[in-house]
Amino acid sequence: TTNLINIPVSDVNVGDDLRCRWAINGIVNECSSICYPGALPNNTILSNCTLSFMSIVPGVWYSVALQVEDFINTTSNSPMSSVPVQFLIYVQPTP
Repeated sequence: TTNLINIPVSDVNVGDDLRCRWAINGIVNECSSICYPGALPNNTILSNCTLSFMSIVPGVWYSVALQVEDFINTTSNSPMSSVPVQFLIYVQPTP
């Protein structure tokens, strides 16, 4: 089954555009050894701060590394801030 995980984001500045993206290991290492796609199943999707996750392997832990970014408006390409969000997903075996 596919599970949807909504990443709650908020900003006190009304009108700012908040976006989520995969953390990357580039000039600045945002995710070390848990960068996407290596730490998650290939069919995992991040869209509008909602993670679509499907795993058929029970009893496995997955790590997720995201960046939540704050933009002045929807047309801006330069974030005013970027905050890391990291968490674990455990696929519970069927009893």
